[in-house]
Order: sequence, then C-alpha cells, then structure tokens
Amino acid sequence: MNGIIITVIKKKKCYLCTRLIHRFCLEKAGITDPKDVEFYTDEGEVKKGYGATQILEIVRDQNPNGFTVDKPPVDDPQQMLAWLKWRHEGSFEYPENITPEMVAKAVSVIRKLGLPVEELSPAQIILAEDMTDEEIQKLIQRKESPEPDFYEIISTTPGVLSRDDIIRLQRQALSYLREKRRENPLFDPLELHNFREKLPAKIGEHFDAHGLAKGNELTFLNYLLSHGINPNRPFYTCPLKTDNEVGFAAAFGAAGPYDNGAFIVLSGVDKTIQDDGIELVLVNEHYYSAIPVLQEKFPHIKFIKASEMVDALAKEIRSADESKRKSDES
Repeated sequence: MNGIIITVIKKKKCYLCTRLIHRFCLEKAGITDPKDVEFYTDEGEVKKGYGATQILEIVRDQNPNGFTVDKPPVDDPQQMLAWLKWRHEGSFEYPENITPEMVAKAVSVIRKLGLPVEELSPAQIILAEDMTDEEIQKLIQRKESPEPDFYEIISTTPGVLSRDDIIRLQRQALSYLREKRRENPLFDPLELHNFREKLPAKIGEHFDAHGLAKGNELTFLNYLLSHGINPNRPFYTCPLKTDNEVGFAAAFGAAGPYDNGAFIVLSGVDKTIQDDGIELVLVNEHYYSAIPVLQEKFPHIKFIKASEMVDALAKEIRSADESKRKSDES
C-alpha cells in the first residue's frame, strides 16, 4: 500500500531515532502486507525508507505474542491479561495485583452486559471481582430496560404552564434578545450574573440555590414548580452567595449556582430546597415580561427580578427574623 502516511508518535519506545514505529500505526492504517511506507519526521518532513521486511521486524519486536488489535484472546485469561497490557500500553496501567482469574470474571461480566471486552479497564476488572450474580442481573435489567431520558420526561410531562404558555413566554424572551442585539450584536442577558455578584454574602448565604442554565430553562422551571424535585435524580444545590466562593468551589465543585441562564430557584430563608422545596425564583432580564404570568400560575412562589434581588432577599430575611421573634415571644 504505497502512499499510506504514518505519523510516528513519541511514546515510550516509539522514537524515530531507534527506527521503531508505534505498534498500532500499521494495523490502524490497514496495512497487512506493506511495501514502502511514508512517515513524518519530528521536523514534519515526509520520508520513505522503511521497506516491508524492516517494518514487519519492528512490529514483531514490539508484539512478540503475535497479538492483533481486533482479536482479544478472551478464552485464555492469562493471554487476555497480556493482550490488555499490550493493547492499552500508555493509556491504562494494569496493577500487578490483577490476576488472570480476575480478568476471567470481568470478561464474563462485560460479555453479559453486552459491552466491548476490548476496552476492559483496570477499574472494571477490580469492580467486577466482587460483583454478585444479583448485582450483575440488576445491571443487565437496567441496560435492557433503560429509564426514559430525563429531559424527555420534562418536556412531555404536563405542568401548570401549558405548552402554549411556554411558547408564548419564550417568544417574548427571544423578542427581547433580538431587540437588544440590534443595538449590540454581542449582547448577553447578564443581569442575573451581575446582580448576584453584587449580592452581599451575608444575604446570599441564607438561601439554598440551584441555577437553571442548560437546555429549555422555562420548561424545566415549569416541571420543578409543578411536580417538585425528582427524588431519583441528583439535584445539586449550594448557597446563593458566600464570602469565599473559590474555597467553596474547591470543596464542592461549584463557585455558586449557575447564574448565566434564565432562572435561579431558591429555598426560603435558612432552609434547603431538598427538604423544604422551592419558595423563590430569581428571574433574568429576558424573562422579566413573563413574571406576571408566572406569578399568576404559581401564586405560592415569589418571582424576583434579578435587578431587585438585593432588596427583595434582604426583605425576606427581615420577615423571617420577625416571624421567629414573634414565635419565640409566644
């Protein structure tokens, strides 16, 4: 196959100066009976010079067992372990404590699940070792009867807002964005982000928050407010604002809630969304016109413009403190 170009990869033994070619280059290029092969040097030049005999000798040196990429020896656990180490050299490290018996168990599990044995990783081998038949069966059942896509559930489950309501409010939001972008083509609705940045931590830390900034945010909001949180799915929350958001991000993986979308849902003062539900919703500027409809449809929820969050949330804290004081007095 003249004209096939192979890129020589510097990885472990694969150095051009020692005339070694990465063991997968030939097979992935589909060369079974190579003649002359072109290759790139480190300087980017294309050179010729490795004839069929030389190439086959190089491949034989790197693959003394005669393995092939697409034919793992699954029926021989010891050979399979050697094949995996050869196949994934440079990608996975297979610890010395992985035994052929562990590989045999993992191959059996992977086959039952209908997954490719070629990609069997060290982690999968270790996990499979202690799996019971019952656990394997549960995985098989889950694979054969997968749960419906969560976003499909959200979009197809009726809520308090009708489909027509959602389309109308979305069109209003898009109209707002188009108008703003006529004035400034780079415009993005940033009031939710900007006013959260200005929010004092002494206010923000009293509210549990989750930002809606992916997919169809209004449809997701309608689902949450109509049906509550799905207990079978993770629902991550964090304080609306803290003094040390960098430190919080290091510990919990997020520097505050997403604030680049349409909404942030909040708990009540000193409550959690998971335990007590959603009581407040911060609304970004392109959905300000939707607030009267949202307030009418969800009268038990308070909808707050992003530009008014500082005063509105401070008022919520004062009201909660006053209620607590009266309760203590009585």
